[in-house]
Order: sequence, then C-alpha cells, then structure tokens
Amino acid sequence: MEHPPDVAVVDIQILGWNGLTTLKAFRIQPVLSGVRMMMLTSDASKDTMLQAIRLGADDYLLKSRFCKEEFYRKLEKLLSWSPANH
Repeated sequence: MEHPPDVAVVDIQILGWNGLTTLKAFRIQPVLSGVRMMMLTSDASKDTMLQAIRLGADDYLLKSRFCKEEFYRKLEKLLSWSPANH
C-alpha cells in the first residue's frame, strides 16, 4: 500500500483465486483505486468481459490472441493515461 503500482496485469483465472476479485479489491481501496488494470484471460465469454468492465478494468487481453506487441502497446497506453489527458 505504500508504493502502489502504476499498472497491474491480472489473470482472471488464477489457481485458487479469481482475478475479478482482485480487480474489485483494487477498486474499493482508496490507495489502489487509481491503478490502471489490464485483465489477461483465456475466458473469451461476453459475460466475463462485461463483468470486468463493470468492475473497472481499463483493458482486456485474451490469451488465445496474445501478441507481445499488442500487450506492450496496451501497457504503454495505460502508463501514459492520466486524468488530465482524458
């Protein structure tokens, strides 16, 4: 909590844990609420995608379509985001 990250990449399907729970926990903590969140998942279902968006995900990347260039582009976009720019 002393040093919150600028960006967090969270897998939705973590063994023994649900990444959406992590997303929700970040969004309710004042210190972490502004952290940019990218969800990484193999779950391509519309329901999961919508749930992540509703919980405050800033971006979403499917593992089945994983491309490191796209991943880096998305990270750069999240890192350059600021409330003053949007």
